[in-house]
Amino acid sequence: MRAALVGLDTDKWDEMWQMGANGQIWIEDTKYRVWRVWVISHLIHHRAQLGFTCGPWDTNSRTYGPSADEM
Repeated sequence: MRAALVGLDTDKWDEMWQMGANGQIWIEDTKYRVWRVWVISHLIHHRAQLGFTCGPWDTNSRTYGPSADEM
């Protein structure tokens, strides 16, 4: 992934990109904004969400390691 991003011409970030299905467009934005909002920020959002939700239920599924009470 890093090699692909480093090798990407900076002018390509300004090109429009679309995602859709069955003739319906769901996302239409520049490649940079799609990468920043729909990939990076969305990934961060769900990692935090899963860590919060799964953490209290099962100590083995914690994303960030043991809690302070377990140390």
